[in-house]
Amino acid sequence: MFPSTIGTKLDDKRDRKWWCDLLTAANVPYYTRYQMRKTAFSNFAHVTDASTLRAYSGHKTVSTVMTYYAFESTVSMDMALNNVDQNRPKLVSVESPELLKLA
Repeated sequence: MFPSTIGTKLDDKRDRKWWCDLLTAANVPYYTRYQMRKTAFSNFAHVTDASTLRAYSGHKTVSTVMTYYAFESTVSMDMALNNVDQNRPKLVSVESPELLKLA
């Protein structure tokens, strides 16, 4: 995943050790990099569209993103409903008689 200090592929054992050291320093329980990647993209899926998530994750197809990273949740449902509410046309109150006159 990360290159060595001279730009070559990092040794798997050293890479794994550095990953574990990073998790320990951050006081995070052990997760594989795949789990962390999936968590990050799943969280990102709540705040952006599938096409942007596809580009950000490096996948070639939106269907991969939708299958593996985009999951419904109460948070995403609330965000979607709030977005709909904010973009809904506002009702205009007709209280003034001059607004009722036909031109």
